[in-house]
Amino acid sequence: MIAPKIARRAQGKDAVGLLREFYPECTVTRSSSAKELRRDMRKALASFHPDRSRSKSLEEQIKAEEIFKVLSHANQQLSK
Repeated sequence: MIAPKIARRAQGKDAVGLLREFYPECTVTRSSSAKELRRDMRKALASFHPDRSRSKSLEEQIKAEEIFKVLSHANQQLSK
């Protein structure tokens, strides 16, 4: 289940909007190529992957997992 606060932040945003919201290091813009968007999406997914947040507090782990779910869904939509 996606946390309501994260779900509200993600509501109505496209993949670029999601990346910029949850992954500030993102370099994509609306005019970026699909290749650049996929590259940044992979980086964001890797940074929020649940296996990478095991050493963090439980609260941070849960937040990272929820963001990972939102970004994974956006990535699936891009892959179609």
